[in-house]
Amino acid sequence: MIKGESAKLSKFSKSKNTVKCDFQLVSDEEKFVLKTNWKILDEEGFRFFGFITKKSKIDLELSNGEIVSLNYAEDFEPKEYPNYGFTIFKSELTLSEDQIRALQKGYISKSSMQWSRRLEEYAVFDPDYFISQLSKFLMQIYRKYNFLWIEFYVELTLNFEQNYLFLFNL
Repeated sequence: MIKGESAKLSKFSKSKNTVKCDFQLVSDEEKFVLKTNWKILDEEGFRFFGFITKKSKIDLELSNGEIVSLNYAEDFEPKEYPNYGFTIFKSELTLSEDQIRALQKGYISKSSMQWSRRLEEYAVFDPDYFISQLSKFLMQIYRKYNFLWIEFYVELTLNFEQNYLFLFNL
């Protein structure tokens, strides 16, 4: 979803300066949770970026000019892998109804992440992620509730007909 060069890491290395974030959207019908998996190609990611804290957020600028801020509600510590040369920050945040509506209105043109130690901007390589993923989830929910509504309507109609017949056959 997000991948780019880190301005801070570029000062120290031309080859180990990439930051990438994969998104996974999950839903339990009551809320949408966005799981973020940040991977920094530096074994000391904490030194440069710090933590993901309650003050951290991802700002997504949409093609319609609107900016959607996705705020983290919990603190998350990084996991550094010095033998392999990277650091991972796994975290999640809950999307509000307003954020869901906004993310369906336009493609993502820019992104930035407010780490505990700095703000950085990154490129977006899957600009229609939320449009495609949210529409899948919302269609599943619609189908389920539409089916339940049809089932309820049929039962209500049958009960009404039985009661109607009972009343007028006295």
